[in-house]
Amino acid sequence: MTLRVLLLLALAGTALAFKPRASFSAVLSVPPHLRAGPVPVSVNVMNHTGQDVTLSLPRDSRQFCAAAPHIRILRVGTREVVYPLAYTDRMCTMDMVSTVLKAGTVVPFTRSVTLPKGHYLIEAWIPGVNGQKLRTPYRVFKVQ
Repeated sequence: MTLRVLLLLALAGTALAFKPRASFSAVLSVPPHLRAGPVPVSVNVMNHTGQDVTLSLPRDSRQFCAAAPHIRILRVGTREVVYPLAYTDRMCTMDMVSTVLKAGTVVPFTRSVTLPKGHYLIEAWIPGVNGQKLRTPYRVFKVQ
């Protein structure tokens, strides 16, 4: 926007909201043409800051002690949670997995989940990114 446009908007009393560029982004991917059985789930995290960042990833007992990515899978149509199941809590070590995310680079985090045939909705997140969860948009996929 030019300075003139900004001045006209300010004089008109229009509020402008500028969204800053995100420091980190995450992309969730599930391969197409899946068969029942192990399903690979990958989240690529990109560091948009100008400096290296150390991620501290806690293990989660509801995620079979995985550090990242954490995922939730629902059955399309019923919204039944198929992963993680409510009774899957287990004891995990309380260690943190640390990884350095260099400036301008991508770090992949991959998991595998066994699923039967069906249509699913998945969400994923990476804990411990600047003290927050870095979430991905939902994604729909089919297992044949």
